[in-house]
Amino acid sequence: MHYVDDDPIHAIKSTSDVHLMHRIFNASNLSRRVFSEVHYYHADPDLTIGMGHWIRSNISKLFSEFRSNHEAWRFLINRWSTEMTVQHWQQIQTETGEQGKTPSSLERALMRVLCIDSPIPSCVENTLEPWADSVGTKFNDKGHWFAAGWKSVSRAEPLAKVQTKYWRDSVLLRGAEAAKARDLSTRGGVACVISAKSSGLGATMFRPSDKSASASGDGVSRRWSLTTVPDDAKPEPAFGLNTEMILQDWRSLVAWQFYTIKKRRVRSRMIAIWEEFFSQTWGKLENPGSVSDSTRARKHTGVLMDRTAFNFSVMFS
Repeated sequence: MHYVDDDPIHAIKSTSDVHLMHRIFNASNLSRRVFSEVHYYHADPDLTIGMGHWIRSNISKLFSEFRSNHEAWRFLINRWSTEMTVQHWQQIQTETGEQGKTPSSLERALMRVLCIDSPIPSCVENTLEPWADSVGTKFNDKGHWFAAGWKSVSRAEPLAKVQTKYWRDSVLLRGAEAAKARDLSTRGGVACVISAKSSGLGATMFRPSDKSASASGDGVSRRWSLTTVPDDAKPEPAFGLNTEMILQDWRSLVAWQFYTIKKRRVRSRMIAIWEEFFSQTWGKLENPGSVSDSTRARKHTGVLMDRTAFNFSVMFS
């Protein structure tokens, strides 16, 4: 079985938009989006795994994707079971009730605690989350059976491909669809909605039907029109730009600022999105550590934002 480098950036085709967006999402060393990631922090109490930093129902859905791929699933179960020590098997019995020490008993244990057959909110809330909370920070080292097993299989190429495809399908493609519903067609605007899709779309992005948007947090409050561009944000008339295209750039700016205020901080990936897609049109972020400075009023430079459609069809090199 071929294993890929732990960092997906080395496995994804370097010229692809999937590569670009993963690089943006992985902009900070504090947010390691690698295939074998597994952690649980009291400050952010969720079992978090993989290159997508999946939690809760997304863990269940990811493992359902593994199970639907025969090669990936059989490898996962067989390889994972060989990593289990006597202590690990004892943990499995205590946590899941499965008493065997075979690949089949491991499979039943995973099915039971991860809601793989039924990745719906009720099962996740009643089974997966209580189990994860009870294990807690033990997930942070290979002394725990789940961490040891996940680290042993997650870089195998079939599982890495499933991880990448699930991230593409659930975050990139669905985020792009949500951006289209909000009439956002610039790369920057679409990237902001993709970021919101990963964070919780309903909480971090304005609704498709909104004619205006408002956001507040940490002493910062802003309100924007989504149908007209303020006069002080318009480029100089000499540039002769189409009014609708300027409005598209403005709505994209609103999406970036709205998300940032709702998150109450300027995330590293939003800084990367700004530098990649916004800076030529709306200027540099002079003080990216400040939500207030980063969401201030801005004037269009006369350089239109990139409207090249994202192509998320190419993944592995």
